[in-house]
Amino acid sequence: MLYYRVSTKGQGISGLGLESQKAILRHYINESQIRQDYTDIVSGSSKDRPTLLKAVALCRSKGFTLAVAKVDRLSRNTKFTLDIYEQLKGNLFFADLPLSNDDKSGFKMLLTFHSAIAERERELIRIRTKAAL
Repeated sequence: MLYYRVSTKGQGISGLGLESQKAILRHYINESQIRQDYTDIVSGSSKDRPTLLKAVALCRSKGFTLAVAKVDRLSRNTKFTLDIYEQLKGNLFFADLPLSNDDKSGFKMLLTFHSAIAERERELIRIRTKAAL
């Protein structure tokens, strides 16, 4: 299962952010392994993700792995990311994480670290946007 997320409707319409995520995942994942893909157009801080929740439910019921191009595309909220990790029993693949998910404790530690960086970047984006306005 592939999951993509962009933050704004403009990004969703233009497809720019989506196309790069698709290219990244298709580099790592063989087309024959893809069952379905899901896309959300929502802020990375939002926990209201009906599309993601559908993907997670299907992954759980079928034992599939959810693949995401980058940790910040899943979420910019550390707790939310780790909740998804727990729901999927670790069946997550991120193209930007160099550690194999075969090492569950190392993967979770690295995922937590990357999630915290994504969350901090969300805070910095908010500060820069406020200053620019």
